[in-house]
Amino acid sequence: MIKKLQYLLMALSISSTFALTSCSEDEEDHVVVCPNNGMATTLGAVSDTISGSIIMYGSTELGSLVDLYSVGIQYSTDKEMKTGVTEIVSQDYDGKNFTVVLTNPSANTTYYYRARVRINELEEFVGKTRVLYTDEKAKIDTVRTMAANPDLENIQNGSGQSQTDDEYDEGDDSSNKNANVVTTDATVSRLEMPRINNRYDYICHKLSDGEVNYTVLYDKEKMHAVWSAYTYDSKNSQKNWSSRTDAWRGEPFYDNDQDHQLGTSGFGNGYDRGHIVGSAERYYSKEANEQTFYMSNMSPMKSAFNQIYWSAVEDRARDEWGRSTVTKNGGVLYIVKGGTISDDKIIERRKLKTTNGKSVQVAVPKYYWMACLYIKDGSMRAIGFWMEHKDYNNTSDSFLNNLAKESACSIDELEKRTGLDFFCNLRDEEENIIELSYTESLWGL
Repeated sequence: MIKKLQYLLMALSISSTFALTSCSEDEEDHVVVCPNNGMATTLGAVSDTISGSIIMYGSTELGSLVDLYSVGIQYSTDKEMKTGVTEIVSQDYDGKNFTVVLTNPSANTTYYYRARVRINELEEFVGKTRVLYTDEKAKIDTVRTMAANPDLENIQNGSGQSQTDDEYDEGDDSSNKNANVVTTDATVSRLEMPRINNRYDYICHKLSDGEVNYTVLYDKEKMHAVWSAYTYDSKNSQKNWSSRTDAWRGEPFYDNDQDHQLGTSGFGNGYDRGHIVGSAERYYSKEANEQTFYMSNMSPMKSAFNQIYWSAVEDRARDEWGRSTVTKNGGVLYIVKGGTISDDKIIERRKLKTTNGKSVQVAVPKYYWMACLYIKDGSMRAIGFWMEHKDYNNTSDSFLNNLAKESACSIDELEKRTGLDFFCNLRDEEENIIELSYTESLWGL
């Protein structure tokens, strides 16, 4: 009999660290499997060891956790873990810690796995599903081993077909089925780009030196950006300009279509002309800052929200994850930002004039969001944010820090809420991994 026994299952690569969440006491006589947070893992060899542990909470009438029927992991290429599930039982479980060896993984394949404990032949409990991705080294090492030992099974690629070293092509279109299709503008293939919806106008703002400053997907019916995307890299992270230019201007893309070119007057009723790509985010040059004052980059934001609450997230992206991290450590930070403009996720529509005097209705988002992806030397991490557009009536540091933390979410979750497909130009395997979860500590939350 198990009395108020709770297990925390953790399955992880020896090269990764997972942050654990706490479990609450349960009054019923059963086992509770508690979730935990962590980063995805890449496997790059013919076999890799996955280690884990079981932590007990409460009390038990079992003399020792060693008395468990079996401990190990389950894994599959099925995200739902419903088909093709393989189980590996640990041979060295000591009452708390265990290891298993995943052998002959397929190359360039996304695997989903979870820790699993069995109390007896009938009762089974599993941990939260994790992700790991095998790189091409898994195939290469296996092929080399096969040459020495022909008894080994042939390695399979993700489609189940045999594949040799010579056949592997990292640039194969099949590795990214949701990438933007390049037609006339190659910038749509940049990594910060979400999936382009051709219903809207794609606008790319470049500087006189040819560098991309930021891009916009614009909805002419809502008179508001669907999103704006930009980066922090070693060049544009520099501060060669020191103040906002206040160079308010209608969107140049619509110079010949002024019915859709917002004038520069304010939104009224307590709404700021809130930057999506912030003025202070573009101090690389005077020109870069001037372009942030295009009206296509403006959103009607409540003053307190714009200047205090949304800044709790924006300022970190700019100063900590952007300029500071990129300048000190290298790499690139990719950012997409916007507000919700679907009819069920707006507060109201504000009347404004276009540059030719036409009256239009501008959508006021009910929520604002941001997606961040940081890449350095092939290592990736990502995080999303979702915040309701309102005055929270609390400006204490502790509240603002907690607001940023509570607004954080995975990219997968942000995609569900926004209906957008972020970072679609990554390889599918990479995209699936980094969008599944996030780790607060890696973002200083």
